[in-house]
Amino acid sequence: MTSFAEINTKAEDLEVELLKALDKHDKSPLSDAVIHEIQCQYLVLDFTASLVLLSPDDAQYTVFLQEALINKVYGGSFSQLLEFWQNNKQPMSIMSLCPKYSEIIENLLEEK
Repeated sequence: MTSFAEINTKAEDLEVELLKALDKHDKSPLSDAVIHEIQCQYLVLDFTASLVLLSPDDAQYTVFLQEALINKVYGGSFSQLLEFWQNNKQPMSIMSLCPKYSEIIENLLEEK
């Protein structure tokens, strides 16, 4: 089963920047790599949640990712996040956008 821990091991190189991105009080701009990583992690956890019940920690982390996307990437616009999600929520789209998470998506599809 996909978890926060499994996802974060794939983003160790961005760990400090990710933590800053999730901090509501940190107003520094995000690098393109961090934005991409937040988008990918959000899509993977969202897809996981569509198939299995997330742990409380994973669900909370997903909410943190969503808030970071809304507030730091999409300028406070939930509708922009929704548009991004609608355009990228399918497994093939996630694997194309986020190739390092393809194995996780493939495993989830096999378990389905």
